[in-house]
Amino acid sequence: MSTQPIVILGVSSSGTKLLSQIIGRLPNIALITEHGGKAKTIPEDKSPEEDSKLWWEHFTFPSGRDAKNLPLCEEPIPDPKAEKWLADYYTAFANGRRLAVKNPQSLARLPVIQRVIPNAFYVWAARDPNEIINSVLRKNGRKYAKHNWRERVFGLHRQRAILHTSDMRFIPRSNLTARAAHGVGQMAKACWLLGGHIVRYEDLLSDPKPAITALYRALGYPNDPDADTLALPKVQPTPVNLVTKVKHQQYVDYCTEIYHQTFGYDRRGAIV
Repeated sequence: MSTQPIVILGVSSSGTKLLSQIIGRLPNIALITEHGGKAKTIPEDKSPEEDSKLWWEHFTFPSGRDAKNLPLCEEPIPDPKAEKWLADYYTAFANGRRLAVKNPQSLARLPVIQRVIPNAFYVWAARDPNEIINSVLRKNGRKYAKHNWRERVFGLHRQRAILHTSDMRFIPRSNLTARAAHGVGQMAKACWLLGGHIVRYEDLLSDPKPAITALYRALGYPNDPDADTLALPKVQPTPVNLVTKVKHQQYVDYCTEIYHQTFGYDRRGAIV
């Protein structure tokens, strides 16, 4: 059985949590995620810490922090001492088991991830990019923005479900569609570079057993540990489409197009 560490990658709302639950059910897996309240949120994660806090507390970030002391950009400044500490932490937590790390913000930290976990196998959580962008727009809706008006007015509002990278500076903070599309494009580019195994959210909902079996085999588990026992979410009606034409539309189209090509979707979101 392989002991190669697993890194689960995907932007927020692409199905990374569901994918980590599927992987966390495997024998001898040491799963760590960014979630709090692990016992209720993701019981497969037995780690004592949230993965994000390990980064926030031991790395320095270039663009300051918001009102809740969270970094406004998730790309850490290279720090060999902090990287060694994190590598040692992961090794101690795994304690001979197979490490699996899940955090959507890992996409902003890939150069460091590659040094901290140099021999990782990458698993990608893919979903129709229009659904991903819709989810970001809903999570940053009027109610949330009104509640956080102080952070917004003073430039300290950390938008939800956004991939916080330094190269988003050219996209206005008010253009959530373009900012969400940026994460989609970054994920597609990273998948081209790193390779690994792709799991589409739609496959898990429509016909889970073949998708889960293929994933387990890619990870070196030839026997499917009864995929039928996994409680998958019910298919929800597609909400109203919130994505409209915006400034930087050409960039939005570029990001979604390379995502379509990388993960096998057509422009209507259908799997091809």
